[in-house]
Amino acid sequence: MNDKLKHFLASAAITLLTLTLFAVIPHGPIYGYDKMIAIAVGMAAAAGKEIVYDKWLGKGTPDFYDFTAGMYGAFAAMFAWAIVETIILILR
Repeated sequence: MNDKLKHFLASAAITLLTLTLFAVIPHGPIYGYDKMIAIAVGMAAAAGKEIVYDKWLGKGTPDFYDFTAGMYGAFAAMFAWAIVETIILILR
């Protein structure tokens, strides 16, 4: 599997997991910010992997394009979630 695809899928999975947690756990005070927080968590995971694991710990090669693939994964997962959420609300 391509390295960039792995970064894309990992960040998308983290974002979807965060969105799922927000859907399951009641969160009245932050309603409306769940997608923004999920994207931030996905992007933080992508940045953390490149900065902390690859650069500071020296266990890999930091690559800006790996980070951008992770960002794209976070945004794609959020948009897919929003589309499915909108379809479900329309069909109600």
